[in-house]
Amino acid sequence: MDVVAEFLGVLLVGLSTILAVIAGGSAAKYGDARLAFVAGALAVLATVGVLAVLNQVSPAYGSAFDIDTIPLALLVVAVALLYASIVGRRSRKAPSRHE
Repeated sequence: MDVVAEFLGVLLVGLSTILAVIAGGSAAKYGDARLAFVAGALAVLATVGVLAVLNQVSPAYGSAFDIDTIPLALLVVAVALLYASIVGRRSRKAPSRHE
């Protein structure tokens, strides 16, 4: 068992699930199909994380779901960047008009 891979898998599941719920709620509130697709993609990433954790915990799931530490870390970084873009503060600058 690789403890780092387990930790990254759990982190991927947690962050992806939180963001999928946020994006799904926003899609329902604003009726934006793009946010629904983002929520779906994040749900798929959460599923990948669950399968990676299950593979680390029990060998009964087979090597088909074996994800190395580096790809898991890259997935966590990608989801963290999505987290920063969705939840982060936005600057509300007025658009400049050149007249």
